[in-house]
Amino acid sequence: MSHAYQILWVITIFWFIVHGNIVFEFQKTGLVPEGIDYSTQHGFLVGSLGLGQIHIVDPDTGNLSQLSSTSTLKSTLGIQVDEENNRIYVCNNNIAFPLNDEHASIVALRLNDGSFVAEYDLSNIGPNGSAKLLNDVTLPDANGNLYATDSNNGIIYRINLHSGDTSVFIESDALKPSDIFFSPIGIGANGIEIWNSEYLLVTRITNSTGSQPDVYKIDLDDDDDNSVPNLEPVRFLDNNIIFPAFDGLY
Repeated sequence: MSHAYQILWVITIFWFIVHGNIVFEFQKTGLVPEGIDYSTQHGFLVGSLGLGQIHIVDPDTGNLSQLSSTSTLKSTLGIQVDEENNRIYVCNNNIAFPLNDEHASIVALRLNDGSFVAEYDLSNIGPNGSAKLLNDVTLPDANGNLYATDSNNGIIYRINLHSGDTSVFIESDALKPSDIFFSPIGIGANGIEIWNSEYLLVTRITNSTGSQPDVYKIDLDDDDDNSVPNLEPVRFLDNNIIFPAFDGLY
């Protein structure tokens, strides 16, 4: 680990940038925020690579406070606020960096107080022995399914909130890691969102300048027990792909 990266783990300065201006700035030892979402109840919520717990950023004052305190959370990336069901869904990795651990899960918390609800373990599905990096997670579809990206293996997992069943929804070379300038291992499937239980949008960060897709659409209506979901490239500006480095989707 580089000296510069170690410093980030000692003192984290977190900022929101709007039109080039720093709106909030604060310090907390080991925070290293990655995932972010907004709640009308609390304001901004952020995860923590270093501490694992979910924190609140007051949008009026910029004050930081801790919401969750469960020992289940180890290193968190993407988070999804579900206000209708009083839930926060969290991508929980045993160790996010360095990437060398296959243990990972989706954790459900209560939105109002951050208390633990359930853990959906993904450690034993996907490539045997391969390290996982759960990056982002959706709201539930009409059948109670969450969808979560694994950036290291090019996989989208499906988690049913009613039964607790977990499975590989889709695994594709198109979602596997691609070389990028700031990561020697690359980053595969990244941000993910669901639209009206009809389709998923998923991103992958690349160094592409238009030669390959960076956003894919996956129709959920096409999914059944006998078919493989289809990845459809999303193209912009008269079918030209000009955005080479997508990360989160909101």
